[in-house]
Amino acid sequence: MTEDDVADLSRRIPVVLLAGAGDSSSAITVRVDNEQAMRSLAEHFVEVHQVKRVGFVSGHEGSPDSVARELSFKATIAEGGATLADIDILKSDWTSAGGEAAMRARLGKDEPCRRRSLAPTIKRPSV
Repeated sequence: MTEDDVADLSRRIPVVLLAGAGDSSSAITVRVDNEQAMRSLAEHFVEVHQVKRVGFVSGHEGSPDSVARELSFKATIAEGGATLADIDILKSDWTSAGGEAAMRARLGKDEPCRRRSLAPTIKRPSV
């Protein structure tokens, strides 16, 4: 939704946005700590499971949540000594079907992909 859409809707009913930049002047935004969540996930992979190579399935490109999650995950993986190759950073649309399509496309590439090493960051859209 654009800010104009949110403003129009909020004149008719109360609106709460889930996720996003948090800069709407027409609605309250509820956000999570994306950076810490991805840091915890990456640390778990590296420290508990000793994973050396990981992948990452993201949501919409350019989404503030997607960007924050990817940057934090990449940095923490690197700090832990594991690798995240560009070929293993998959873009999706935050749906199960989109995540599956991204994974199928990745599996269709020549470079091997280790099973159980992709971190999905897919969430269900809320209206």
